[in-house]
Amino acid sequence: MFVQPDGTLGEEAVAQLPETWNTIFVGDQHIIPDSVYEVQSDCSAIFPGLVSQSIPVSTKVWADVTEDGEIDFSDVLLIIDGTDGNFRDGATLQSLDLFPCIPDRVINEDDISVVKDAMIFYPFPVEHPVSYIFLLRTGPVF
Repeated sequence: MFVQPDGTLGEEAVAQLPETWNTIFVGDQHIIPDSVYEVQSDCSAIFPGLVSQSIPVSTKVWADVTEDGEIDFSDVLLIIDGTDGNFRDGATLQSLDLFPCIPDRVINEDDISVVKDAMIFYPFPVEHPVSYIFLLRTGPVF
């Protein structure tokens, strides 16, 4: 699967220069929380045959938006702040957008609700919750 310009995954490769990609937020129904994925750069569109080594990339625990290992009220507060556009403590739109299954890039009461449900050990509201993989483009990886 290949990262598409909107951060979803698709069958077709998308070629862009490194400075165009910058930081890549990948969120798709195929990327689930608390998992490890092997990621690599395929530069063959520009340099035929050049593919980087794979590196492991982890997704975080679903609903633990503070990334402190606990799902608690501090996660709810961070999302509430995010609904007003206040992204504090390293939070981003992508890290707070937990619902619906395929991220809608909107932080609202649905995102708050699923964290509150997770606090009391309700299961994921969908069969396969989506998580983001954050890939920071710092330069060519060969």
